Amino acid sequence: MLGMLLFLSLGYIIMTKRILSMEDPRHIPQITRNLNVTGKGHTAIIYFTHG
Repeated sequence: MLGMLLFLSLGYIIMTKRILSMEDPRHIPQITRNLNVTGKGHTAIIYFTHG
């Protein structure tokens, strides 16, 4: 039982490190307002994710 828990934990750690170290080729937009946009100085950032 202890060996299985150790094996699963080690696999989780290795895969997490592997996934999080990948480069993301997607374009990251600037999070700034255009000069010609009127508003009260607030910028909304909305993230859509799926798992």
